[in-house]
Amino acid sequence: MVRNFKERPFQTLWKVLIGITLPSILLYLANRDDPRWKEIPQWQKDIFWIILTPDHIYRIPKPFELGVIFGSVPERALEVMDTKDPQMFNELRNAVASGFTPGMLPTALIPIIENITNYSFFFDRPIVSRGKENLPPAEQAGPYTTEVSKMLGQALNYSPAKIDNLVSGYSGGLGKYAQSGIDSILKGTGVTHEPVQPAKSLSEMPVIKAFMIREPIGSGSESVNRIYNMYAETNQQMTYAKQLIKEDRGDEAVAYVKSHPNTLDAIVLTATIGSFSELNKVVDAIRISDTLSAEEKQKKIKAVGELQTNLARKVLEELKDQKQ
Repeated sequence: MVRNFKERPFQTLWKVLIGITLPSILLYLANRDDPRWKEIPQWQKDIFWIILTPDHIYRIPKPFELGVIFGSVPERALEVMDTKDPQMFNELRNAVASGFTPGMLPTALIPIIENITNYSFFFDRPIVSRGKENLPPAEQAGPYTTEVSKMLGQALNYSPAKIDNLVSGYSGGLGKYAQSGIDSILKGTGVTHEPVQPAKSLSEMPVIKAFMIREPIGSGSESVNRIYNMYAETNQQMTYAKQLIKEDRGDEAVAYVKSHPNTLDAIVLTATIGSFSELNKVVDAIRISDTLSAEEKQKKIKAVGELQTNLARKVLEELKDQKQ
């Protein structure tokens, strides 16, 4: 990229503006009024061109580096102007930093570091969901955790979700397909047994799912993820302010809260996270039900996901209004 800009600066700039920036801007203008656009996780927007249709969401990979710098950054800038959301400025800064700097960690170490920190750098979210971090390691499995990883987790007393992350980190899509194949064998031979799984949508089908995005609701929506991230930050701030008060340093506590006004959001966010936990329990109950069909489970889980997303949107809007 640097060599091309150095040797043919105008020709290269013209190509990236026409081939990357222009389609990125046009797609953003076409997508921005669709409520689904706002809920698509930001990492997906950064590395894919998103095409919204009435029934499905398709994605086309952007070129590495160039796609972020000349595609995602203009998209984010337009979104900042549209939403006037201060959080977007931080995300824009991070996108620029990511696009202009090479990875500093050796690729071979990334899955290990992610497991230690319980954080996926690629997906920008915890590997083990926040609701299951305090469970015994072998029980830290999510709805998409493979059966073979669950078995290994029980044998090794290690998080199945993190086993999946290691497999994905070192083998990519090929490893995922191998795990799916082993899962089918385990189920077919009766080695493992689980309740009927929710019916799969087109975006969850092998191969096809590489070019599609699942409906961004529930834990897969940007609003819900933002609530979790804000909660983690403000909860730490509130804990520190309370510690200052316990140490009879009330003036310092007041000064700290004034310099970190988001601290007071912890009360609302804590209540919201509590609601999320109850909704997640409902989803778990639906998944393990022996009386519901696959289609019924899919429909009910979707309804709970929509409810969770709508709650997150409402809370974010209220917090934003309070600061204006």
